[in-house]
Amino acid sequence: MLADHLPSALDFARSQFAFIVVWHFLFPAFTIGLASYLAVLEAFWFATGRDVYLDAYRYWLKIFAVALATGVVSVLVKSYQLGTNWSVFSDKTAPVLAPLLGSEVLTAFFLRAAFLGVMLIVLERAEPRQHFLATCLVAGGPMLAAFRILSANFWMQTPAGYVLDSDRRFAPESWWAVFFNPSFPYRFAHIVTAAYLTTAMIVGAVGAWHLLRDVDGGRRRPRATGARRPSRRQHPPPDRQGRGDGGPLRQRDPRTLDPFRLAGRAGGEVQVRDRYPRPRQPLPRMISIRRSRG
Repeated sequence: MLADHLPSALDFARSQFAFIVVWHFLFPAFTIGLASYLAVLEAFWFATGRDVYLDAYRYWLKIFAVALATGVVSVLVKSYQLGTNWSVFSDKTAPVLAPLLGSEVLTAFFLRAAFLGVMLIVLERAEPRQHFLATCLVAGGPMLAAFRILSANFWMQTPAGYVLDSDRRFAPESWWAVFFNPSFPYRFAHIVTAAYLTTAMIVGAVGAWHLLRDVDGGRRRPRATGARRPSRRQHPPPDRQGRGDGGPLRQRDPRTLDPFRLAGRAGGEVQVRDRYPRPRQPLPRMISIRRSRG
């Protein structure tokens, strides 16, 4: 009969859970390595003061926030599936797995969520040491979460440190044995190494793409948008009064306004720092013509 060849409810539950887990695992693995990479970038900027590290930090910080939010959304779906499709398994292993998963949410998740706001919002306001401390705490959050989650995952593969109670449920006997089950040490090292390699490949690929795309003989700055750099003929730089041939300041490319945003005032005159050099243009000759006519 046709019903004998159709997949069972167990097959549908396995395929659904496998689909969610495959996509969910990509984002935590990427955020584990990217958080450490952001900490390294800010450490280099804090030690050397070179703006190239700060530019790269700002570029990857937005990507890190998007990847972290996507991983949180996917883990919600996986949690509902554990309670619905695998309700009997969740009930039998709840005394062991519930403290591991709950402690991960209460510590690592809130640690990342709280200090990620510091990284995103107060970058220009906080002291460099305080902001670097927030970045280090966010970098430690994914590693702490990986320790808890992988410990629970590998316990399901090689269970240890438990006893069966009167209701035939798994009860913890030794939390040390539960955390450091027989397959945990080398599998944890394997997953963390794979996460760093994944991040290194993505960062290297994006950097190579920018090098091939932005080779123009000038300074190569990482940009989060995919728009092409406007030509100087379309957007000439503004003059000292902030005017230019390209229209009002609010309609201009923001990159041409960077010198004025970083300018300092001394003696009532604006002195532009030589951070973003621009070509010199001759002043208009309207004043000299008017004087000659007078």
